Amino acid sequence: MIELNIICPNIKAGADAISLINMIHGVAIDIDKLSPEQRVPVVGIGGICTWQDAVEFIMAGASAVEIGQAKFTNPNVAIDIQNGLKEFMKSHGYHNLSEMKGIAQVARHNKAHTDEKGRFADLKAMMK
Repeated sequence: MIELNIICPNIKAGADAISLINMIHGVAIDIDKLSPEQRVPVVGIGGICTWQDAVEFIMAGASAVEIGQAKFTNPNVAIDIQNGLKEFMKSHGYHNLSEMKGIAQVARHNKAHTDEKGRFADLKAMMK
């Protein structure tokens, strides 16, 4: 879990985004609102080599992902990730990234056993 004592000073200092690297497996959330506590975008960085990696970071709350080392072994990795992400969204009924963003945070706090998209869509609607 990202500690707010690390995030808050950066936000107060004027940070426009927070980098979420693959060594950090969660984002601090407001347990009453079921949403991330930080109010700046989170960027997923580190270990993003496939569209599945990008989906994980987006579902964890990332607004964007950064591709680094994977470009050295596959110069087309960004296109591959984009195409895979589009296919995943289509096959799972997502119309835009906003419907996926942060959904894993909501899932951690929801014990209902309904279908994936309906359960999370209802909770995300309540968060707005």
